[in-house]
Amino acid sequence: MMNKVVIKVSGVNFLYTDDTLEKVEVSFYTKDASEEVYANGRIPVEPETYFASSGLEQLSSLVRDEVIARLEAKEEPQEPQEPEEPQEPEEPEAE
Repeated sequence: MMNKVVIKVSGVNFLYTDDTLEKVEVSFYTKDASEEVYANGRIPVEPETYFASSGLEQLSSLVRDEVIARLEAKEEPQEPQEPEEPQEPEEPEAE
């Protein structure tokens, strides 16, 4: 039987430019009951979203949703790049 992984908020950083709040970073950590799976990190959150979340439970849920979205995200296919042609080494100038 698998146990639910609980995400805990461990801190909040407010990032300002001049006197304007630009971004909020929510720090978190998590581990499962058997301590086989663990993770930590920071999730950037818009200030409006942060202030709309009342309490640690809602912040934890917000972080959980973002972590799951990133885990399930599909990588966008990258366009093949043409190889660069090798360049001839430059000859030193005679003095």
